Amino acid sequence: MEATTSTTNTVAKPPSIHISRRGGSALSLKSIQQKKEFEKNKKKLVVTDAKDLPKDEFSEKELIKLWNNFGRKKEKQGERFLASTFSMHKPKLEKGFVIAVEVPNQGMQVDLERIRVPLLEYFHEGLNNYSIDIKVTVNEIISDELAYTKEDKYKKLKEKNPLIDLLRTKFDLDL
Repeated sequence: MEATTSTTNTVAKPPSIHISRRGGSALSLKSIQQKKEFEKNKKKLVVTDAKDLPKDEFSEKELIKLWNNFGRKKEKQGERFLASTFSMHKPKLEKGFVIAVEVPNQGMQVDLERIRVPLLEYFHEGLNNYSIDIKVTVNEIISDELAYTKEDKYKKLKEKNPLIDLLRTKFDLDL
């Protein structure tokens, strides 16, 4: 008698392993940072009546100080173009706690509108006044007043003090 062997092709199914993804150790630096951010944001999420929020008076001088601080903060974050907008264009305080800013082009206006919410939060907390609003307008005349080249800067200086040309020629200075 002949022996018959039959072969069956069976593929072994790999065992399934379920790995749960956790946020990390409760004692890791990242989890501690996340917890602090959550607590900070939780305070902001508490909705209160707008009438109950403080509306302290403040001066334009205090406003400009915070404006400059916010600009320096943006510079440290690497947003130099935005920081230059803050250093070149100072806000004016209008009635009803409206902060008016004039910029020379729509690009700067868009940049300021993009950061409107964090900027308002910064002013609300820094000046303890939650009625503050920001109005950004484009004034193309401002761009003519800005001196970009050495020649433009010298021309502006010469307009302010004509004797500067005498000093330049006397000491044989270049621009």
